[in-house]
Amino acid sequence: MRVSRDEPVRRGHQVSRRSARRARSLVVVVVAAGAAALDQVGKRVLAVHEAGAVLGPVHVVLTHNPGLAFGTLAGHPGLARLIDLGTSVLLLVLGIRLSRETSAGTRVLWGLLLGGALGNAVDRFGSAGVVDWLRVAGYPAAFNLSDVFVRMSGVGLATLLLRHGSGTARGGEWPKAACRASAPLGRRPQWLLPLRRRRASTGAG
Repeated sequence: MRVSRDEPVRRGHQVSRRSARRARSLVVVVVAAGAAALDQVGKRVLAVHEAGAVLGPVHVVLTHNPGLAFGTLAGHPGLARLIDLGTSVLLLVLGIRLSRETSAGTRVLWGLLLGGALGNAVDRFGSAGVVDWLRVAGYPAAFNLSDVFVRMSGVGLATLLLRHGSGTARGGEWPKAACRASAPLGRRPQWLLPLRRRRASTGAG
């Protein structure tokens, strides 16, 4: 059996691509772990030892929320735990899969989103509920750093998606990567593809 001279080079390229994908996935994991750790430090240290402090418009408080955002499902903590756990697992899977083909900024946003979900999930399974310790005048509820990470990353990812839809995002890598990531689960979600591509495929048919 003859082996092509290009075979070692081809295998080397494949190994390099796999290593690069692992490194990109690692960014999501590291950012998520850092965000969750920072959130837990704020809850376990600052919320306990600095309760009552006032930092400009920010008040340090110590409250527990057994439900989801804004007290939703506060009377059903078990259901809230299941929803939080399922959300965290889904974000972990999507974050790692999408990170292989997205930009560094998008990977950081996915990591913050996952870290925020994990930070609150740790509270649900380890205490009387999610620890909320920040309150801002005019905002309807107390919150924590995980909530900040989730909202920041959500806005960032939504902005990237909207920019891609308008044709201004660089490369438009996130929706395309989402289609590739979901391919093994069934038919690729065409609603994530640019409208112009759908029109082009329709015209070609």
